[in-house]
Amino acid sequence: MKKSLFCLVVLLAASPLTAKESLPRLPKAGASKSAISYQKNYNALPTESEKKDIAYVVNTLGMASLIKIASETSKVEKAGKRIDNVHPLRFLECIFTDEQMKASMQAMRSRGWIWDKFSGGLKDALDTEYKKNNLAQFINDFSSRVGINLQLIYPSVTTQQWSSFIDILITVIPRNSDANRYRDV
Repeated sequence: MKKSLFCLVVLLAASPLTAKESLPRLPKAGASKSAISYQKNYNALPTESEKKDIAYVVNTLGMASLIKIASETSKVEKAGKRIDNVHPLRFLECIFTDEQMKASMQAMRSRGWIWDKFSGGLKDALDTEYKKNNLAQFINDFSSRVGINLQLIYPSVTTQQWSSFIDILITVIPRNSDANRYRDV
């Protein structure tokens, strides 16, 4: 046993890996998927099921009554867990390319604790991927997909000002509303 342990130590010491390239930490036995550190894949588009879950979460938190939100908390949390693997920029793209979800984000922003919890989770996801160098290189593509000028969002991304980034998306990305939607036909 001592000889095999010694060989492992020698192999690791002789390894060309630097401190930054060290072997990945494996999760403890029985650890949840969320305990495993991995980069979310920007190139993996959300599935139709994930898009429905994103819409359910955003529209429920933004537009449903507080009573309905309270009664559906478990469903919202389960939907949130099912979309946990979606890259945060793809998550935001899904929201800001859908008229109903754009309106829901605007409405949710005025809902105190609901907004705080939602935006807190979103900011954590953005921060995590930024620290893994898995975010900034996609901002140009993201900005063209959601229809926002890159120069408006780039500074808040590079300085990791996630609240500002989200606020800019909500206030600047235009809604394609029909000005005549309330007219009698």
